[in-house]
Formats: sequence, C-alpha cells, structure tokens
Amino acid sequence: MTLAEHDAQLKAEGRYEQVLAIQKNKRDEAARRAARYQIEMAPVVQALRDAGVPVDAVRADFIERSGAYHKALPVLLEHLKKPYPLEVLGTIAQALAVPAARIAWPVLVTEYKKWPPPGKGEGMGPKDGLANALVATVTQDTMDELIALAKDPSHGSNRVLLLRGIRRSRAPQAKQAIEELASDPQLAKEIASWKRKKVAD
Repeated sequence: MTLAEHDAQLKAEGRYEQVLAIQKNKRDEAARRAARYQIEMAPVVQALRDAGVPVDAVRADFIERSGAYHKALPVLLEHLKKPYPLEVLGTIAQALAVPAARIAWPVLVTEYKKWPPPGKGEGMGPKDGLANALVATVTQDTMDELIALAKDPSHGSNRVLLLRGIRRSRAPQAKQAIEELASDPQLAKEIASWKRKKVAD
C-alpha cells in the first residue's frame, strides 16, 4: 500500500484527522522531552566547560576528542552523585565508559551497587550506564570484583551488560565464571547465544 492509498483509506474510514492529531501529539511530546532533557543536562555541560572541557553535550567521544578527559573525570564523578533525573544520570555514567576512567573504579562500583535494576521500559538509566563504565574500565586486577557483581542476583538482568567485560578477558577466572553463570536464569540465554554464534561462524 502506498502512502497515498493509506491516506485515502483513512479518509474513507473517517480516521484521517484523528491519525494526524495523534502523530502531531507524539511529535510535540518528543520535542518537549528533548527540550526538558537539554535543560536538565545544562548544569553538567556548563560544569565541564568551566573545567576547561569545550563540549556542547555529555558524550564520551566528544569529551575524548576535546583532549581534556582528565579535566572532565572529576566533574563527571561529582555530578554522577547529584539528584538529577535518571536519564541524565545514565548519560553521565555512560560518559565514564572509557579506559581513562579506570582510576575511578572504586567509585563506579559503589555507584553501581547503589542503584536497583531498571524497570521495564525505563530506558538507559544510571545502572545501565555504570555497567557499561565497569566493562570499559575493568582490568586484570579488578576482574574478580566484576565477576562478583555479575554473580550477584540482586543486580537483576542488568548483569547481562557486565558479561561483555568477563567474556573478553583471557583470565582463567573469567572463563570459569562464564561456565558458572551459564546456568543463571537471567544470563543463560545471552551466554547460550555466544555458543550458537560461534557454531554459525
């Protein structure tokens, strides 16, 4: 069905104006959310600029390209602990998902433990962003701690994100952890998919 045919059908059914109104409401709501997000994120962007990080948005790749991640790190860590909306905190946490943030490992672990698993349909919140940050910053020295977090069921299905950091490690304890976690109800499907993909390759 072409767009013209679809419109003609809606008009014939008397639903054309209704559908247009619904579409407009969705666009308006999306625009309002985007504007609200920009306002809520503005203090973090301004704090980064004040610290000498010339960015217009809180994104790891933007900050890294600025060549001033060492200046951005304390700002991001400070604002990660502030009472921002979940989406803003998720963005801040995601901006910490770079190897340069390894020195902040203890803080990232503490913050990760603090947050409950996100609910269905909540989008990327602070726990998701922090999981990605832990994967990006884990080292051989901190692998045991990442494994312990992945084995802790209190972190819910969010632990799937942590598996990437364990999977790519060549440490013996990482391989053993994957074997143990393969029977975890919340992680089994993801781990099984690796085996299927390997066979297909």
